[in-house]
Amino acid sequence: DYVPGSLSVTPVVGAYDYDETMGMVWWYLGPNTAKANGWTPAEKWSTASTTDITTQSGPHDTVIQSETVEYAIDSVLWDQPLSSVNQNAYVNQDFTDYPTSSAFLADDFWVTSPWLIDTFFVPGDGWNGFSTLMNASTLTFLIYADDAGMPAGNPSGAGEIPIWSYLISPSDPQITITNGNSGYPSNTQLVLEEPILLPAGHYWFVFYPTMSFTTDGQYGRQPADTLNLNTAQFINPGGGFGFGTGWLPWTVLGAPLTQQDMAFRIEGAEIATLQIEFDATSKVPNLTIWNNAYLQYGDLVLTASADTFTGYGSYLPMTIK
Repeated sequence: DYVPGSLSVTPVVGAYDYDETMGMVWWYLGPNTAKANGWTPAEKWSTASTTDITTQSGPHDTVIQSETVEYAIDSVLWDQPLSSVNQNAYVNQDFTDYPTSSAFLADDFWVTSPWLIDTFFVPGDGWNGFSTLMNASTLTFLIYADDAGMPAGNPSGAGEIPIWSYLISPSDPQITITNGNSGYPSNTQLVLEEPILLPAGHYWFVFYPTMSFTTDGQYGRQPADTLNLNTAQFINPGGGFGFGTGWLPWTVLGAPLTQQDMAFRIEGAEIATLQIEFDATSKVPNLTIWNNAYLQYGDLVLTASADTFTGYGSYLPMTIK
């Protein structure tokens, strides 16, 4: 018999309770999946064309320190700060009026043990009539699995769907837009109301705004001076820039882009284990009680179990990691 009030989860994430009808303790962390969040592939075909959209911004006369947002967090999990030698921005936008020119950038990161992520920070810049990222209709955050050194899918819907996606308005209170290095409101910080739990593995991070070129100009992401893992990747699914329609190292976008990495930061907490603990009483003497746990993540099911031998009427601490 379960002892009421004895159930605890460490760290305190997800939802959990005891189901008296089923005689079952349950814990659940609902991931923000692509389907649940309403993610749909970006359009890549249109009849319109333009020669005004460019792959990168021009150099700035004066380099202004990029503004970051101070935020109290357990730890910085992955950090690739803005480059000190190249602050050019490279095309990274879902163009609502010229979808064949929509282009996306991705960079990879490594998770050594499960991460509880609640913050993403992405420096950026604009040109060609850009004034503010607040003009975007949506901001899209995606995480893809790795596929032999490149993302397993892309925002046009080709390949695998993202393992996590988040679509949000720039005016949402979870979003903070601050000035980038050229003075435009172009840096983005997302602080999630509900953090995501990401298992250990190799992943690719994608962020882009959906925005009109005609009325709002161009937005791009910027390099970092770090040398982590693989070279950042570029894709133009509609083929408008003439680079083909598959993933390529972003250095194809030309000088002065020689940096391997792209600037972004991920914050949250590193989780070594999730511990679920509760007490029970036995109703039969000399009984070995088995407690089984099943963790389902996508198609993967992991099991764990613990057993306790007890005499009649004693309390049984049950712990599964």
